Amino acid sequence: MSEKIRFALIGAGWRAMYYVRIAKALPDYFELCMILCTSEEKAKHLEDTLHIPASASEEDLESAKPDFIVIAAAKNINCSLSIR
Repeated sequence: MSEKIRFALIGAGWRAMYYVRIAKALPDYFELCMILCTSEEKAKHLEDTLHIPASASEEDLESAKPDFIVIAAAKNINCSLSIR
């Protein structure tokens, strides 16, 4: 494989953890470059436990330059997150 697929996550709950496990299980194929969280405290906790960059800043998410973004948040807010 020539390049890893770089992706980011919006969300840090149980839905998002499925994608974290996929990225960790297939590191030759996927690079999880950023997790966007609702707070800096949660982002810090994820960085410390998962060793994946995380932030509450949309600017940090953009600067990570993912190939695509997975929205793994509650279904009642998916639409509003997608429109941003």
